[in-house]
Amino acid sequence: MHYQIYCEKCGIELTDKISAGKKCPECNGSLRFKYDYDKIKGQVIRKDLPGIWKYINLLPLSKDGNYVTYSEGDTPLLRSSNLAEKLGLRGLFIKDETQNPTGSFKDRAAAVSLTKAVEFKKDLVAIGSGGNAAASAAAYAARANLDCFVFLPATTPMERVAQSLIYGAKVIRVKGSINDAINLISKYQDEFDWYELTTAKPLNPYQGEAVKTIAFEICEQMKGVVPDWVITPVGGGGILSQCWKGFNEYKQLGLIDSLPKMAGVQPAGCAPLIKAFDDKCKPDQIKVWEGKPESIAVTIADVFPIDGEAALSAIYESGGVAEKTTDEEIIEAMKLMAQNEGVFAEPAGAAPLAAVKKLRDKGIIGSDETVVVVATGHGLKDLNAVVSNVKRPPILESEEELPLIVKRYLG
Repeated sequence: MHYQIYCEKCGIELTDKISAGKKCPECNGSLRFKYDYDKIKGQVIRKDLPGIWKYINLLPLSKDGNYVTYSEGDTPLLRSSNLAEKLGLRGLFIKDETQNPTGSFKDRAAAVSLTKAVEFKKDLVAIGSGGNAAASAAAYAARANLDCFVFLPATTPMERVAQSLIYGAKVIRVKGSINDAINLISKYQDEFDWYELTTAKPLNPYQGEAVKTIAFEICEQMKGVVPDWVITPVGGGGILSQCWKGFNEYKQLGLIDSLPKMAGVQPAGCAPLIKAFDDKCKPDQIKVWEGKPESIAVTIADVFPIDGEAALSAIYESGGVAEKTTDEEIIEAMKLMAQNEGVFAEPAGAAPLAAVKKLRDKGIIGSDETVVVVATGHGLKDLNAVVSNVKRPPILESEEELPLIVKRYLG
């Protein structure tokens, strides 16, 4: 086996069979993976494999080629010259995760976790998610011919529920929060023997390893030149912490010489990580957000980031920052991204760009720096957010009105 599994709490090494669960059987600590970096050097990328699978030597999977895949990964890194000029930056790049098969970066996690479910010979999988992870899990479970249960809050908008239903998932709406939904999966684990796909490392350590491939791709696409900043949205905190791990692994392998500063972004109406950062809390001191989450960016409005400890640690270690954005700032960023670069991101995916402007205004990001923002999900996943924030176009009552309407558009 090209990787080792160990408990981050007590340090014991485990086998794949034992770690089919999600916690250390000795102390209930979280599981982590390490690789033989000296052995991997020189063969990091398998050029004969597509997408995330080219990094199989840095993923905790069998190398038998029996992968559950829709050709996820290999998403574009777009140089945004227009926005860089508007924001006064030396360079701005958009890592466009909207181009994944179901429209979000969660497809990377689903590909790895479903592949692992097949390795473990599971017939049933379950996930707690009211957002993009549910749709990804449902799609990839269909690909693997596995039954998939999706647990989500009863308040989840039906347009999001429908994305899981169309793939054949068995959806259960729970009265309560996403954390309540997730807890039910754990509570009934022994009775149904389902394999949990929830995208948080304490709940499924395998899926998180897939997300670090975003960092690998950024390094390759920038030809080894590391950006000064990498900015991601934060819901549970997994994408930020795993990207940080990916950059560190590439540095350990000698493929890059430096590391970026990491910035995490949350909506002002639900920002437990930002509050912890502003209060200079230790990573294990993040508190549950008080009150009802209020934000247009529903996919990152988590009252408690399950991977928050790792995310806040990454921010501190990298010399980065945490920033909150208002709904108005997010909507403006959605329009900027779409109208200047043709990238239609959902609110959560546009939040990093909204943060760039704030961090530039505060002088935290300098004009001579290069920034990568990760657009995590496609705007088509949340059309209600768009419809309610654009003006209705005029109706042409008669052909004679056409010149007037065109001139009005052209200013």
